[in-house]
Amino acid sequence: MPSTSASRCSRSRWRTANNSGGAWDNAKKYVEAGQLLDDEGNVIGKGTDAHDAAVVGDTVGDPFKDTAGPSLHVRVKLPSTITLVLAPLFIS
Repeated sequence: MPSTSASRCSRSRWRTANNSGGAWDNAKKYVEAGQLLDDEGNVIGKGTDAHDAAVVGDTVGDPFKDTAGPSLHVRVKLPSTITLVLAPLFIS
């Protein structure tokens, strides 16, 4: 059943894209809000290596969250919709 395997793969890829994109976006917000602390309790904020890394993560995460996840969502829903529409043809 190739369509079942493809659908399962699409679902896991869709979830990964949505979740990781959101996590990377939230990491940048976390650093910029001053919530990230070092071992001594000092705030790690803008202008640090951690912030630079969070900005790079946000750059990667935005396309994941905004485009890859929703586009793969169509791949998950389309087979179900086609099956429901064509089911009467197969039953009769």
